[in-house]
Amino acid sequence: MAPDLDLNKTLQGNLPGFGAGPDWLLNSKLCQTNDPCRGRDNHPMSETGELLFGLNADVLNALARKLAVPCASTRKPDVIAALDGLIHGDVQRILGRLSETKLRLLAEAAFGDGRVYPERFAAKYGVACPLPTAHVYPPSNSSLLLVFLGDRHGPLRLPASVAKVLRSVLCEPAAATVAATGSLPAEYSPPENWRKLASRPIHIFEGERTVFPELRQTLKLVQAGKLKVADKSRRPTEDAVRLIGQVLLVPDFLLEPLEDQVTEYTERAGAVRAHAWAVLVQQCGWAKVRGGRLSLTASGQKLLGSFDMAEFARGVGEFLSDDNFDEFNRINHIRGQSGRGRRHLTPPSERRFAICESMHGWPLAQWVGFDEAARHTQASGHDFEVTEADHTLYFGELQYGMLGGQGPKLNHQYMRAFLFESLATLGLIDFAYTYPHSLWPELGDSWGIDELSFCGRYDGLLYVRLNALGAYCLGMANA
Repeated sequence: MAPDLDLNKTLQGNLPGFGAGPDWLLNSKLCQTNDPCRGRDNHPMSETGELLFGLNADVLNALARKLAVPCASTRKPDVIAALDGLIHGDVQRILGRLSETKLRLLAEAAFGDGRVYPERFAAKYGVACPLPTAHVYPPSNSSLLLVFLGDRHGPLRLPASVAKVLRSVLCEPAAATVAATGSLPAEYSPPENWRKLASRPIHIFEGERTVFPELRQTLKLVQAGKLKVADKSRRPTEDAVRLIGQVLLVPDFLLEPLEDQVTEYTERAGAVRAHAWAVLVQQCGWAKVRGGRLSLTASGQKLLGSFDMAEFARGVGEFLSDDNFDEFNRINHIRGQSGRGRRHLTPPSERRFAICESMHGWPLAQWVGFDEAARHTQASGHDFEVTEADHTLYFGELQYGMLGGQGPKLNHQYMRAFLFESLATLGLIDFAYTYPHSLWPELGDSWGIDELSFCGRYDGLLYVRLNALGAYCLGMANA
């Protein structure tokens, strides 16, 4: 175990999220206790005391010795009282022995809701969350974080009084930021693995340029009663997808591999925007189903007659709140969504709002790598879950292809589908992509994928860019 850094050394450099030098550690007058070693009878058990009571007596004594706590007794209640008094009376003595990473962890918890979020911390700072454990030998190696958070197998939450003390001496951490990408490469070179994939071209789609002509043509097809939908799913039939595909301003996304790489086993990615438009006009409130066909609503008729930006933005808000359609269903290779796993899927609207909230941190009109955008979603505290029981989803066969423990990767798959199919079709983002075959950016080590060309048709999403239309519709700009 690495030793905690000396505070004087820590203060010599800049600490991201805290500021430079000693400014992030303020000298404040904390309440002093005259007798930090009061016994159990005249020292009521505090929140901190309850937290420390769960630690082994040897660990508590080791922590007290490490901090040079002035307490003659080694009785557990007395040591707990002494440590409690130190936290509330001279917390700098403890903080001065902690590393920068551990100080970040305490600041994140103190200025948040008091809880520790390991995945969020790792996403924000790029290092593993230093969770304390009381199960080390010898006890003298125990982390000083134990006095604030208890053991990693406990609640991992700061007592309210401790959080208040820490807020008085630590500066609030800076918000998570997004690293933009400069110019995009012409080709994408997949990471080296056993597949040994060749480089492939990158295509750029600028959604703001195509959205209004395509929406107008789609609404005209709805007005003419030409778009049929399935009775149960309300998704477009193959004929409806074909008709929409014919009126797109530019052809649907180039998701098929080069001809020399196509074999009889190559799976077709299929339509994206041609399918999405028939769903989006329902989600946005511009069309509804009547007799197995789409029919214009009053909002749809108004939008077709004269494009009103405020009306379009209102429709986007309706789409974000819709729970009747789920982009995750379009990743059809992941099974279990319509079976026992269906009741465990979270509401799509919750996921959409979480992603859109994280997009408020994106730089306008600048490219961001998809992995960076996904990292920021978690680092900014807007993480989400696709399912509350990922073991109900699977590839091929439930017993062997179960996706238990793959929740973060499933979340990335959903985010790809949401950005690629919904937000890009609505023109709120631009993005750069390549065809998805054999990439497997997530779930590539799963059982049952040998005969699949890809997990989802969105696996080739590489970069995203928030445009002016997206900033307006998502409430980041007034015009």
